[in-house]
Amino acid sequence: MFKEAVELEVAWGKYITQGQILGLTDAILEQYIQYLADDRLSSVGFAKLYNVTNPIKWVDDFSKFNDQKTNFFEGTVANYSKGSLSFDDDF
Repeated sequence: MFKEAVELEVAWGKYITQGQILGLTDAILEQYIQYLADDRLSSVGFAKLYNVTNPIKWVDDFSKFNDQKTNFFEGTVANYSKGSLSFDDDF
């Protein structure tokens, strides 16, 4: 099932990007999806299928930018801009 899912995700990723994202080739996209599949498989106790490295490490850093490590209901949100909206009803 994972192999088929990876094939479908790779095909979808290639279709969406159409080779139009600078620095993101079809080969890099495919390797990244394989890397993610291996990561998910190993996290649930299965053997890796592809044994590839992460070709775009900056994506992990970018995706963790807003990662909140505390319980949502117990933590204080501090990673958004305060006071950026104006609710002035005067016309």
